[in-house]
Amino acid sequence: MAPVSDIQKRPNRPKLERMPEAEAEAEAAFRGIYDRYYDELWRYAARRMPADVVAGVLSDIFLVVWRRLVEVPPEPQTRTWLYVVGRHCIANHRRGQRRQLRLVGRLGRTEPKGGSTAEGPGERIRRVLVELPEHDQELLRLLYWEELSNTEVAAVLGISANAVAIRGYRARKRLGDLLNGQRKTKEPNGHEEAMQEAINDEQ
Repeated sequence: MAPVSDIQKRPNRPKLERMPEAEAEAEAAFRGIYDRYYDELWRYAARRMPADVVAGVLSDIFLVVWRRLVEVPPEPQTRTWLYVVGRHCIANHRRGQRRQLRLVGRLGRTEPKGGSTAEGPGERIRRVLVELPEHDQELLRLLYWEELSNTEVAAVLGISANAVAIRGYRARKRLGDLLNGQRKTKEPNGHEEAMQEAINDEQ
């Protein structure tokens, strides 16, 4: 996957087929959403999908936005609504990408030959993260990479904010267990610094 920081030059906006005289306000609203959220949604998709399909995912997201423009809620709910749409579009793409994702997971678990290559804590976080269940990966990415609040994550995932807090604690603990070589731990044992390094490497 290409570094998230290498955001490709934006393609032209999708052609809008509605009558401009009747839909000028709708088109302006769509362009406002597109310009404000394109880069953020690109990063969201790029952290979850192979680089060669990210542009397709973004096209799908904004096609849904245009078709369902009257359903887009006002700020500050717009952002979480877009993440829900993005999550569904990614799920659709993943149905045909399972083999590629398993390959990424296998590559992530490959140790460097000879043991001479140093692995930083951020790199280790990203390598181990793919070993967690998919729902734990998504929860941690939303909380730490996308920096959504518990309430926003709850809206994206369709669960309560309290469930986000509980599942987030358990996901951090599972991640800590993997990072500690499967040792049982009583607390998540503070891997936040390493996780922050992994996040910073992708920004």
